[in-house]
Amino acid sequence: MLPIFKYIHICLFLSALTAPSAVQPVPLPAPGGHEQTSVQHVPLPVPIDGKTPKQVIDELIEENLLREVGKYKPTPEEKHELSKKLSLSSEDYGASYTNPVVSRMDGSGEYEGRDDFKVNKKDLVIKTFNTDNDRYGWRTSIAAILGEVRALRKVGDLVDFGTNWEDKSVIIMRRKDGLYLTQLGDFLSSKPEVQQKMVEKALLSTCTKAATIAFEHGVWHNDNDLENVLFHKSEEQVGSVVDHMKLVSYPTLIDFGEFYNYFVEPQVVARAKEYQGIFIEYCLSQWRPNWLVDLAELNIHLKLE
Repeated sequence: MLPIFKYIHICLFLSALTAPSAVQPVPLPAPGGHEQTSVQHVPLPVPIDGKTPKQVIDELIEENLLREVGKYKPTPEEKHELSKKLSLSSEDYGASYTNPVVSRMDGSGEYEGRDDFKVNKKDLVIKTFNTDNDRYGWRTSIAAILGEVRALRKVGDLVDFGTNWEDKSVIIMRRKDGLYLTQLGDFLSSKPEVQQKMVEKALLSTCTKAATIAFEHGVWHNDNDLENVLFHKSEEQVGSVVDHMKLVSYPTLIDFGEFYNYFVEPQVVARAKEYQGIFIEYCLSQWRPNWLVDLAELNIHLKLE
């Protein structure tokens, strides 16, 4: 069982991340007609008492109560939808970031997504996938692509999906603003003791935000690499003395793709009060070492408790 002070600390912090999001969900139809519209309180086969967070999470995965986004089982209808040609050209692709290639959408005007929903092109990104091995051996399965489509739909970030003029699978999603923690000038210029407090706060904020999304939308973002978490100054902080703790208290999570992310079954969502702290504690234990290693590569050497 986890120390009670940790749960008190986590529970007190949960209320700090309830600020409403500026992004409203895109009204899209349920994929294949199998979205859950209600949650029933169904007993779980996984007891919590006396087990570590890792043991609880591992058993939820084993019982298929947490299902990997990358192992999603799409319907024939969803596969057919993915083959739809989108009205994209090479001119729509702006600066690229990663592989699979994530590009800012270029051009002026609006993009018309599903359900005739229109979004300014400058507010979108295009994620392009290789479904066959490229020269580096990188490929993404159709199941993983449609798993990400479903995850993005659930959290309200999906705009469209299909194929481009090269017959490559693409997802069009809302672009998120912000900077990595390691890009924040207020973090880089702070003394080590302040940096340590900021990293601790940022990590707890990230894990809490991920758990909040999990129990509100049924998708657990557990791919919490430093480059999948964005922070930004609020308008009240611009040109004023920065509250370093507030600066890292409201993260934006990006990349709901195939790795480390999970769909949360309704039986688990129904017991959010019991499981939310477990999710947070698991996330902290899994990602703390990764963050420390990544920071050390930038010559920022910290030690988190």
